[in-house]
Amino acid sequence: MRHWFSSVRGRLLAFAGAAMVALLVVALASAWFVRWTREADARIATSVSAGLRGSYSALEKLMTAQAVLQGMLRLKDADEIEAALEKYEKTDRESVAQILTFSPGLRAGLTALQEAGKAVIEQVITGNGAGALEVYVDRYNPRFAVCVLALRRHADEVERLAAVEMAERERADAQAMQIAAGVLLATLLALALGAWRFQRAISRPLADTAGKLDEVADALAQFAEEVNRSSQNLAEGASSQAASLQETSASLEEISSMTRRNADSAGRAKSSSAITRQAADAGTADMQALTSAMGAIKEASSNIGKIVKTIDEIAFQTNILALNAAVEAARAGESGAGFAVVADEVRNLAQRSAQAARESAEKIADSIERGETGVTLSAKVAEGLNQILGSARQVDDLIGEIATSSNEQSTGFSQIVTAVTQIDQVTQGNAAGAEENASVTTEMKREVAVLRAAIDDLRALLGGAAEGKRLGRDEAGDDSGKPGAGEVAKGTLESSDVKAK
Repeated sequence: MRHWFSSVRGRLLAFAGAAMVALLVVALASAWFVRWTREADARIATSVSAGLRGSYSALEKLMTAQAVLQGMLRLKDADEIEAALEKYEKTDRESVAQILTFSPGLRAGLTALQEAGKAVIEQVITGNGAGALEVYVDRYNPRFAVCVLALRRHADEVERLAAVEMAERERADAQAMQIAAGVLLATLLALALGAWRFQRAISRPLADTAGKLDEVADALAQFAEEVNRSSQNLAEGASSQAASLQETSASLEEISSMTRRNADSAGRAKSSSAITRQAADAGTADMQALTSAMGAIKEASSNIGKIVKTIDEIAFQTNILALNAAVEAARAGESGAGFAVVADEVRNLAQRSAQAARESAEKIADSIERGETGVTLSAKVAEGLNQILGSARQVDDLIGEIATSSNEQSTGFSQIVTAVTQIDQVTQGNAAGAEENASVTTEMKREVAVLRAAIDDLRALLGGAAEGKRLGRDEAGDDSGKPGAGEVAKGTLESSDVKAK
């Protein structure tokens, strides 16, 4: 709360609030006074109006009763007399009752008037018109005149009292107006005093603020000059650095291009090696299939040799059986001659089968021997092909490693080129930023000039207090034992930076 009231905005709001409250109080008091005056005037007017209306109404009714009574003097018909009598009594009662409500002192006069009226009515009822007229003139009229005069005096008294009350009301209004004028004058004086104190409370802090702003403007001008020089130096260094980075980037581009070509060549060599490796794998697989086939042929030849041996044994047994059949046919003589011929043919066939089996066995043995030679040679060829395949795989792996290294080297050079390009861009951005800083410092100088002009305007607005403060600070700034404007402004800037952080 205290910090809020110490600000210019808080003081302005406080002064404006106090002024508004004071004006509101005066306005409410004035409104209440006007309302109270109007209500008092209305009460007086209502009272006077009611009194006058009562007096005139009673007078009118009384005069109506007098007119009815006077008319009864000329009536002869009993019915008309009776009707006039009822109207007279009713009007007389109402007028008397109304008069007694606001003027009880007329009771005796009204009673005498009623008695005179009754005497006139008695004469009318008896038919004595002359007596009735005499009583009316001698007794009723004088009393009626007294009552009318009393009512008129009452009306005059009401008007007089109203005039007196209005005069008193006017005097009271005049006194109230004097009091209100005094309160308004006191309020205006209080507001004037508050405005003067408020002006003093604001002008001094504003004068101090103007002095601090002046010191800050001086420090900003010096700082802008230093930043301008630093920005120019930085721009020159950044320009030379950008030129060197461009040359380095061009050299790295050439090295990167050569590395990419090496990587492409290594890739092609790896592709050729992969094809050779595939061909070697295929040849090895075919050789393995050939070796398997040769083994199968060798095994089949062995089986055929066994079959041929079996056939040879069958032919031998058949020959022995044929010899036994021939011996048995010779023993049989002529009856076994035909059987001997058959046995001889069977023996011939067995001999030819044995001969063919022996020839087949020789050829099969030769084939088995050659198959074994082929199996041995195919095993040697398969072993050579396996060695070639191993060498091809090693070459393929080495070429693959070379290609991978070349690709990694190319990627590394590309990253280096990218990094150098980024550094070049950053350097160029720094150079542009340095130039922009130089332009910003130039603009800062112009803004400092505008700030100083605003400070001068503020001093002119504050008047002599600000000039006195400025002279006092200038004299204090010349003292070697006190900090100068730059140090004060620097401290102000540092404190502002700390608050901002």
